[in-house]
Amino acid sequence: MMAGVLVGVAAPAFAGGAAPAPAPSATPLGDTISLEFSPEFLAATYPGTTTHQAGAWADTYGKVGFSHNLGNGWGLGVSIQDTVKAGSGAYKGAGNFQPEVSLGYKWKQDALTFGITGAVGYTSSAVVVPNSSGAYYALSGTVDWKLDSKWTWNVINARYRNAFAGSWFTPKLATGVTYQIDARQAVYTSFGYSWVDKGDYWNPTKDDVTGLQPDKYNIAFGYKLGF
Repeated sequence: MMAGVLVGVAAPAFAGGAAPAPAPSATPLGDTISLEFSPEFLAATYPGTTTHQAGAWADTYGKVGFSHNLGNGWGLGVSIQDTVKAGSGAYKGAGNFQPEVSLGYKWKQDALTFGITGAVGYTSSAVVVPNSSGAYYALSGTVDWKLDSKWTWNVINARYRNAFAGSWFTPKLATGVTYQIDARQAVYTSFGYSWVDKGDYWNPTKDDVTGLQPDKYNIAFGYKLGF
């Protein structure tokens, strides 16, 4: 995600018995690098199959991100995600290369931080119907609650995503926690659940299984470094 790392720098100074100088207010670091890893599991059994059962390991993705603080709450982000399918059959080990560019805005209200982000990206895998790959757009909203100096509850991350051409409607909800190691480093984990609508992808002979369907759930682990 594109969240900035807030730091405070305490600089007590003593001169001739004078009282220590007050610490300056916290200021956001200019840039953040993030690394994320997550296994994903099927949220539902595929219609008409015995191999794709709910709870089965679907794939694993790795994601590298970079975000730049533009000031006044605005941030620019770039990420690259690679997903490798699990299981067996012809698609085992097949990857989905997914670069993405985003622009976001955040604002604070007491201990809460609200964010909204727009993104465009490209997916190389055969997930966009009727195309085998394609460009997509996404809009997401976040709410983060800073519990104390170390812990933040990432209350919700809600995503709307679809392809520019074809059908790849993939909404997702996620929640998690972030632990601030020090002024520059943080680790986080999150749980997400997604849905998918690929038109007649599920089974073109059965209209009752078209439309929005449960897709996958995942447990993500990440690391952020601000500089």
